[in-house]
Amino acid sequence: MLILNEALDIAHVQECKLQFLPWISQHEPIAVDGSSVVRVDAAGIQLLASLWMTAQHNQLEIYFDQLSDVLAEGIALLGMADLMQMKSE
Repeated sequence: MLILNEALDIAHVQECKLQFLPWISQHEPIAVDGSSVVRVDAAGIQLLASLWMTAQHNQLEIYFDQLSDVLAEGIALLGMADLMQMKSE
């Protein structure tokens, strides 16, 4: 399971990108745990969108196993819920 860090913001996107890359090359479904995320910004959401698009392009299943309210709100505010296949409440 890919466990996201507490901070998914511009100050940490490069670190997060390096964390994501090995998961794409494994060619297995990617379960993402975003329950620890307490700080997110547009750069972080863009990085997640890129991860989702890359996984889908490579025909890999990718989904959130868990996500924090902060992360869910950020994804929804930036209009990425459909891309990340999140159910609207």
